[in-house]
Amino acid sequence: MAAGRETRLTRDATETVYHGRFDWVYEEEFGLAQAWNWSPDSRFIAYWQVDESAEPVVQFSDFEGRHPEWWRIRIPKPGDSNPTVRIGVVDVQSGGTQWLDPEESGEYYVPRIYWVGRPDTLAVVTLNRPQHQMKLFFFDVHTGGKRLVMTERSETWLDVYDFYAGVTDMLTFPAGTSEFFWISDRDGWQHIYRYDYSGKLLNQVTRGRWSVTRIEGIDPRTQTIYYTSTEASPLQRQMYSIRFDGSRLRRITQTTGTHDINLSPDTRYYFDRWSSLSQPRQVELWATAAKKLRTFEDNARVSQWLATHAYSPTEIVSFTTTD
Repeated sequence: MAAGRETRLTRDATETVYHGRFDWVYEEEFGLAQAWNWSPDSRFIAYWQVDESAEPVVQFSDFEGRHPEWWRIRIPKPGDSNPTVRIGVVDVQSGGTQWLDPEESGEYYVPRIYWVGRPDTLAVVTLNRPQHQMKLFFFDVHTGGKRLVMTERSETWLDVYDFYAGVTDMLTFPAGTSEFFWISDRDGWQHIYRYDYSGKLLNQVTRGRWSVTRIEGIDPRTQTIYYTSTEASPLQRQMYSIRFDGSRLRRITQTTGTHDINLSPDTRYYFDRWSSLSQPRQVELWATAAKKLRTFEDNARVSQWLATHAYSPTEIVSFTTTD
């Protein structure tokens, strides 16, 4: 940056083959925007190579201007070919790329990649086209050697992210450990499962007739996971902490409602944007040790208006249906 010098790292892209950029399928269906990841030590960049040449071309019209214009994009419909992808790891010093091949058969997706806590190792997730079998591979970025770590199967469907819950990743690889955590609904409810790097299931961390919606952060030093769940009610989102082994469960947020958490990297503090049917949005800064530090927005004027006007509060009712 000091010299303002630019270095080209990839060279064989075409009009239908992209490096470090997604097509419509991966952006729309897997919630991905950035098609590359720096390694923690900044020595490598792992990236997707996307070939969309087999996808059909769809033409759209733009009527916003004085004269209509049209543009084209490749979008597959059910039964059409999907893009083919490869994962490359480029050495930013030498410029050489090591391709990582999971050697999967048939059509499959690569919806996620992760740098893990082990140096020079990249985790690659594959998903078959019916999206009911996921595999996790560990690759040596120097040799391209691979190892199958775990396989997850479902009779119906596997999620690698949850758009509506704001969850971009079901897998979490905390730094400084040789363990990872996977959010799975294999027992009928979405819970956290703990694995070591050999793929051995160490334990189910959370359990019950409720779902974990998101892992907010992990403190490897105290072996503590912070997560949001429906444990209090399916109509609420509350944050909890729990140890890796499933002990010392603690509810952190206490007010009734939906809590949108932004946890600090060291897990000591968090921003809490919460609201309920009777309480307008509150924006607060808390310590995870259960101490409020500051209120940034209390929407007092909104609360006052609701209290002094003919406002009918929302009520939740439940009833049993015939089925």
